[in-house]
Amino acid sequence: MIDLLVLWQLLIVPCAVEADIVGIQEPMLLCLGLANTPREREKGLMWRKRLDWIEGMLFEFPDDGAHSFWMKNTLIPLDMLFISSDHRVVGLVRSAEPGNLRPVGGEFISRYVIELKGGFCDKYGVHPGQSVNWAKAATDR
Repeated sequence: MIDLLVLWQLLIVPCAVEADIVGIQEPMLLCLGLANTPREREKGLMWRKRLDWIEGMLFEFPDDGAHSFWMKNTLIPLDMLFISSDHRVVGLVRSAEPGNLRPVGGEFISRYVIELKGGFCDKYGVHPGQSVNWAKAATDR
């Protein structure tokens, strides 16, 4: 029987995008929610109590820019991958502190940002220069 908490969380962040990071230590398919409107980007992963290693969110912006993030109402540490328009990692924020209102990541010029469970980048060897591929998920979970 599926855990009700897991089911509830899957409903909050459906798998809209499947992604992989080229060259990580343990290849895997990531299941990401998609935030591509101002309202979705503002909410992000607020109020989540947990993430599995394969879960996260892809933030898609209309233009390249210095996109910064804060951790307001975020309950868990998050790693942030700042990604260029050609899908290369240009910067990382590791284990951003839950609840911290100080903006992070604004020093990187990016088009996309992926938020993952804090510690992901260290655990799987993510670093600037790696490519990230993604496509719309075959079916939303």
